[in-house]
Amino acid sequence: MSRAPTDLVALFWRADHLMDHGDRRRAFRLFMRGALAGDVSMASRVGIHLSNGDGVRRDTAGALRWMRWAYRREGGGADASNIAVTYAESGRWRLAAKWWARAV
Repeated sequence: MSRAPTDLVALFWRADHLMDHGDRRRAFRLFMRGALAGDVSMASRVGIHLSNGDGVRRDTAGALRWMRWAYRREGGGADASNIAVTYAESGRWRLAAKWWARAV
């Protein structure tokens, strides 16, 4: 069952508020709910959380899956840049350069 767009916006802001107040684990769970409902912005945030290990165990492969999914949906430079940084942090410089080029 898909959520209405206004529900997803409210969910995003609630998760963002939790992040601002240091409750990273609960924020991650809310971002994941939104991502699973198909929200691109929340999928990007899930990828960032997984890449940084922010409120959840670090999972580079999972982070890249969510980030690439968001990039394919919107093709945003921010998503490409996040993918590049994740590859760079893993020492995969050629892939990082490829994604930074897409981010421009």
